[in-house]
Amino acid sequence: MDMRPQIVGCGSSGRAPPNTVAACFEAIDGGADSVAVDVCETGDGVLVAANLRTLRLLRPTGAGVPTFEAVSSAPLDEVFGPHASRHRIVRLQTFLSEVGGLPLHIRIDGPLRPAAWRAFESTLFARESGGTTVLGTPDRIVGWSVPSHVRRVALVEGAGDVYDAVTGHVDAVAASTRSLSMFGRVPLPLVALDCDTRSALVRAQSAGVVAVFTERPAWFRCAWEERRDARV
Repeated sequence: MDMRPQIVGCGSSGRAPPNTVAACFEAIDGGADSVAVDVCETGDGVLVAANLRTLRLLRPTGAGVPTFEAVSSAPLDEVFGPHASRHRIVRLQTFLSEVGGLPLHIRIDGPLRPAAWRAFESTLFARESGGTTVLGTPDRIVGWSVPSHVRRVALVEGAGDVYDAVTGHVDAVAASTRSLSMFGRVPLPLVALDCDTRSALVRAQSAGVVAVFTERPAWFRCAWEERRDARV
């Protein structure tokens, strides 16, 4: 019998934009086992629960990244539509405090300067409950000393990334479902990043992934069980 992979809720929910506390709790209520959040650094060095694309769409600054003051005061409906009008960009520490002990997959988006990286490490060391997994490119997480309660997952795109991940002794590798067939012989657990369609689910099931990222946790749970039962 196929073991169902861990379901990681990500992206927007029906009533809240991505990287918000409301979206996290809605994902868990909808059947997710864990939730994903992006972390990036603002132009003035603040770690926030957001990705760089959202920051730049909120307050375009040319080639640079806007400051925390600029983005935290902007309602997210400017990017995600009317349902996001109550939500704002918040500091990562604020976000973590509000989600409490929810299991989290934290994706590092963009570079973190030394001071921000040290702050990120301190935040991880302080978060001992719920379970924490950090996703990043191999150049960021290979060789990185983390506390025992934090798992490292390498975001991979090609053979070079996979080699770095394997030799760097990370806990798993993550890739898009379209790329999973390239990594079938990797001696590490696989994570699928975009399981929002039936074809993606089929590829994930064939690859034997241990976790999937999806914006549709309830649908994925039901669809996986239907396919599993049909194969019994």
